[in-house]
Amino acid sequence: MSAQVTPASSSLRNKSKDRTRAAIVVVLTVALMMINWADKSALGLVSVPLMSEFGISPEGFGLLGSGYFFTYSASAILFGWIATRVRVNRILLVVALMWAICMLPVALAPAFSVVLFSRIGLGFAEAPATPLGNFAVQSWFPDERRTVPATLVMIGSPLGVLLAGPGLTFLMVRFGWQSVFLALAVIGVAWCVLWAFAGGEGPYSGRSGSGESLSWRRVASGFGKLVINRSWLLCTAVCFAAYWTATLSTTWMAAFFTKALGFSTATTGWLLAVSPGISIVVMLAWSALSALLIRRGVGTRWSRGFLVGATSVAGGALVVIGATVNGPVAVVVLVAIGAALAQPIFPIGFVLAAEVAPASFRALSVSLFAALSTLAGIIAPAVTGALVGSGGAHGYRIAFLVAGVVSLAAGALSAAGINPARDADQPREQR
Repeated sequence: MSAQVTPASSSLRNKSKDRTRAAIVVVLTVALMMINWADKSALGLVSVPLMSEFGISPEGFGLLGSGYFFTYSASAILFGWIATRVRVNRILLVVALMWAICMLPVALAPAFSVVLFSRIGLGFAEAPATPLGNFAVQSWFPDERRTVPATLVMIGSPLGVLLAGPGLTFLMVRFGWQSVFLALAVIGVAWCVLWAFAGGEGPYSGRSGSGESLSWRRVASGFGKLVINRSWLLCTAVCFAAYWTATLSTTWMAAFFTKALGFSTATTGWLLAVSPGISIVVMLAWSALSALLIRRGVGTRWSRGFLVGATSVAGGALVVIGATVNGPVAVVVLVAIGAALAQPIFPIGFVLAAEVAPASFRALSVSLFAALSTLAGIIAPAVTGALVGSGGAHGYRIAFLVAGVVSLAAGALSAAGINPARDADQPREQR
């Protein structure tokens, strides 16, 4: 006689399947973030041989660094709107394949114009990855359980840079700088194959059961509510500051360590792993602290908003000090720790951006949040290129000093003003 299947046992099996699927989605999304940031850091890793081979000036290299972000914000908004109509697992599959293809021209036919257009295309394709990857993961967890998985996802960013530093530097030294881009293209395609079979949205996506998509009018209404939401705006501001430092680090830090501080290329490859290594520890610790505070009844005004704002202030202060002290080792340590302290805004910021938005607008909210905060990616590399072009080695220090001041200012405003309980605009539907 076969065992009778009761509703209770069926429900338990379904919950077990959901937990397993959620874990798989988290792991694959972490891998996606690793590839995303390895792609971003690739240009910085090959900066010295690339500038030497093609005679690129600091201003020209600054243009290459900013080129990645020329279409980034527009793409994030575009795909955020598409995500109100199309499931994010399908969008992520398409854009990941697009960015893998964008790496090939640089490996196969390198030239300044090819690198520039490749970076522009890469930025367009990679822009949706962070916001929609976060949305995909959040769709498997209720609001009170999102901080930890969101942090695990965003750890993929420094982890990708951490592994890319020594790993891709080894490829560059052994096989030439073009091999870096070829390897990243292959890795991107391999991820697409895995995601095609295992990716998906969870039960907390906020989509209606009928699959009804949002009209342009409703999307415009959601957009308007977000851009006047004080907590959302301040959260975006502190993330803008963090992204300024992160982009400056991935684009210019290798050249800074080599040309201004005098480290060798091989040593620089290892030094570039210091900040992302610290970032992983900081994000895990801050995530655990935030989750603990929430479990103990502390409001997200303090457990999320004040936490990331105060951390941005501390990180900015260390970067300012690092940009002004003497001694290469002291500079590396202070700048690395300061840049790492900016990182908690990335996972917690995406949770905050989702918290203050109606459930049906969460994909749009996190995409717009990413679009505006990553505008720093256009400004920081170009400003640094101009400073280095006019000031030489001293220009690097001024560039990091500016980044530290931006973090200080944005962090102070955010610590004082972010208050999700005051500004949240969503019913309790599937939070």
